[in-house]
Amino acid sequence: MHARKCRGLSLLMVVALAACSGGSNGKDGRDGQDGRDGAPGTPGSSGQDGADGRSTGGVMGRLTFKVAGVEYPATNVVVTSVPDWCGVTTSDANGEYELGSGCPIGVYTIVFSGNGFQKLEVPNVSIVAGKEFILNRELTAISPIVLKAAAMPNPAGFEREVTLGVTVSGGTPPYAYKWTPRAANPTTVTLSANDVAAPKFTTGALADIVAADEKVIGFGPSLTEDGEPFRSEFLGVSARQLTEMTYNFDVVVKDQMGFEAKVTVAVVPATLAQANGAIYDSTDLVTRSIPTGTLVIASVPGNTTALAFVEKPLGSNAVLNGADSEFPWFVADVPGVYRFDGLRAAVSNYVSSSPSCGGCHEYLMSAEKLARMETTFKKWNNSAHGNHFFKYMEYDANGVLVWKTGPDGEPIPAPTANPTVFWAEPGAMTTFEFGMTGAEGTHYSASCVSCHTTGYNTALQNDGFDDVAKAAGWTFPDLTKVFTGLTGDPAYDLVTPAPQYGAWDAIPLAARAYAGMQCESCHGPLGRHVANGGSKPVGEYNVAACAVCHDRPTNHDRVALWRRSGHANTGLALAEATGTRANSSCARCHSAQGFVKYAEDTTQGTVDSGATPSTVEAQTCAACHDSHSTTVRIDGKAPVYVAAGFTVSGAGTGALCMTCHNGRRGLRGDDIALPSFETPHAPTQAEVLMGMNAYFIGDANGYMVSGHAAVSETCVGCHMKTAVEGLRYTMTNHTFGFTNDDGVNMASSICKECHGEEVNGEAIEAAYVAARASAIAQLGEALTASVGATGFTVTPVQSRTSGTPFVLPLASIESIGVSGTSIVFNLTAPIAVTFPSGTVTTSTVVGAASTLKDATGTVTLAAVDGVLSRALWNLGLVNDGSSSLHNPTFVFEVLQATDEALKAATPAAACAAACL
Repeated sequence: MHARKCRGLSLLMVVALAACSGGSNGKDGRDGQDGRDGAPGTPGSSGQDGADGRSTGGVMGRLTFKVAGVEYPATNVVVTSVPDWCGVTTSDANGEYELGSGCPIGVYTIVFSGNGFQKLEVPNVSIVAGKEFILNRELTAISPIVLKAAAMPNPAGFEREVTLGVTVSGGTPPYAYKWTPRAANPTTVTLSANDVAAPKFTTGALADIVAADEKVIGFGPSLTEDGEPFRSEFLGVSARQLTEMTYNFDVVVKDQMGFEAKVTVAVVPATLAQANGAIYDSTDLVTRSIPTGTLVIASVPGNTTALAFVEKPLGSNAVLNGADSEFPWFVADVPGVYRFDGLRAAVSNYVSSSPSCGGCHEYLMSAEKLARMETTFKKWNNSAHGNHFFKYMEYDANGVLVWKTGPDGEPIPAPTANPTVFWAEPGAMTTFEFGMTGAEGTHYSASCVSCHTTGYNTALQNDGFDDVAKAAGWTFPDLTKVFTGLTGDPAYDLVTPAPQYGAWDAIPLAARAYAGMQCESCHGPLGRHVANGGSKPVGEYNVAACAVCHDRPTNHDRVALWRRSGHANTGLALAEATGTRANSSCARCHSAQGFVKYAEDTTQGTVDSGATPSTVEAQTCAACHDSHSTTVRIDGKAPVYVAAGFTVSGAGTGALCMTCHNGRRGLRGDDIALPSFETPHAPTQAEVLMGMNAYFIGDANGYMVSGHAAVSETCVGCHMKTAVEGLRYTMTNHTFGFTNDDGVNMASSICKECHGEEVNGEAIEAAYVAARASAIAQLGEALTASVGATGFTVTPVQSRTSGTPFVLPLASIESIGVSGTSIVFNLTAPIAVTFPSGTVTTSTVVGAASTLKDATGTVTLAAVDGVLSRALWNLGLVNDGSSSLHNPTFVFEVLQATDEALKAATPAAACAAACL
């Protein structure tokens, strides 16, 4: 009982339980409920910082390459990143790499380069925290094979066996070879083998290269209008032609690993025929001045005889190759005179006219000749050949060359190759100095020097610029290390802000004496002239003098374009200036020699050109351009009289064109009678442009000038400076026409260049054709009415030869046309017509309008100054080749007036006397 009582009390009082004694302890009671939380204790101290989490990653992978389909590891390849925050590493012997693991997170371009592999950039590689980006790549191995074309004989000559070759280094021998001739080679090539190291081939014959004109453009003899060579002469070879007659072979070399490399081996059969300058030697024979070492090519039409030198310098080993052909050739190995078959070549070295000419001429010439020479030198000194800034400088009243000023009195800024950079009054300098002082920036290179200096030709040893520079130890510098502060619009070559003379001053003075295009550039080397004063350079009209620089396959295309023009027709020059068709006035426009004299005074009706079949040249460069001043011979700054009977003012350089491109019959108009049946001499562009010389619209002095006369430089503005679709040229269009490179005439499209789409050139041309056809039809009606219901007595004409007159019934005539002052009868069926040379069967009969009679043969139908005669004049006048585009308003008014005049003159019955 006591004990039981004591346990009960323990549930109520712990203190009383502790005081109980004498009994065993009871079982522990259940835990009591949790008490309330006590007040917070004082905070303990902070623990240590934990380690940072990762915010970087890396790139790793394996690089390989393949050769002939077999995979190899790409070793020692340099691996970098852009931005360059990942460091640099290289691939190991297995091609594996790891670009660290410390690349900050971001997007990179990974770059693989070096050790004979093409550089590879892999963009948009994302680096994430704690990750390795796996980037495997197959690289392209750069072939370890290095090829160098073997030196070929230069010049190689024609019909000569040549052994090709290539020097091989690197790679794993033995090597396999594959030679392939280029399709554009001037003649067909047959290799002795195409899988050997040194195959052989034979260069083509000169005759075959001349015949392949579509490949070697313009190379060959002067031709008649029938396409036949007509004179013995030396042939010039331009840079373009030399490129086109070069044989090229591609050779691929492969090693045992499968690596391969390719190189082109070129074989040049000839040399530049530099200048081909004309001189008079002491023998009074026209001679060509030729640089030593030149491969000289001659054209001897029809030759089959084995020619031989009748004169050759002592010590020369020259051989006349192809002596029994039309194209003999030789290499002028030493200075001196070479002569055969009436051809003379005076071969000498360059002397540089810069120091030489003045040294002798000042003391040895008469005052008159010295003054003439000084005038010529002054012209050259401020020309494109002597002063790059010739357009910005002029001679003052004292004969001093000074810089031009603008309307504000300030010096005109001097342009550089960058259109946004101008130099301030740099003074006169040759184009060579212009380039070497920074005006073309680092674009100017050694390849430019050959035309900007005198006598440059690395294939020849003749004391030209390259020889003198080499002897002085000068080589073309790396201009990227010379010019500083290059500036300008980055769309063009960056240039120096002002001339920098370091590179120029470093050129030895002996070489600088050959700067610019001096006398010898056109006249040929003057070494013989210096040694023999009787050997004198004379005017050079052959295009070869200019083509050596202005006919190049890249950016100098003036001569190539000119060859496509009517001005290049030597056959026409031969016929009109020296042949049976020539008269005393033809040479002034149909030969270069004649035009040079005519341009001095265009009021001359005739000129003595001095041209012969042996020397006559077409309208070559020297016809229009003064070779010494390099400007056009007539610039339009002063009024110019043209043979059509009027004076042209304000036409600019187009006045030069109008000097010949007019009808040359004198002034015409309603108040001036026609002296005979005649039409204007073709072409009549000047009259049409100026709205002059027509009948039925007013008196002779009534101008109806075209709006196109306001075009800057008139003719030149459209024909040389405005491009048409498909016609490529670099600076000016020296075809002078609008036929594109595919042979399509794009003349009508030129209108849109200025007038936009609202002017339809094709529609204007079509309207002209219709209006002219209408006037011709009315002329036919007038003629038909003049003979009633019978027919015409016609005196037929063929090639300026008259045939036997006969009666042509009206029933046999299908239509009537015109050709100059002749009437063209188109027949319903062919008939036999008798000429002194024989009978011709034809469906077209041509008869002079002045000889047309009625069927009885007693009544001449047209009067000398009648309506028909004047109508024929008008029809010839407006037929200027432009289909009215030169002056539509004038042309359409003339045609309408002609049509109306013919209608009014159409007789009601057959004429009893001349009624038209």
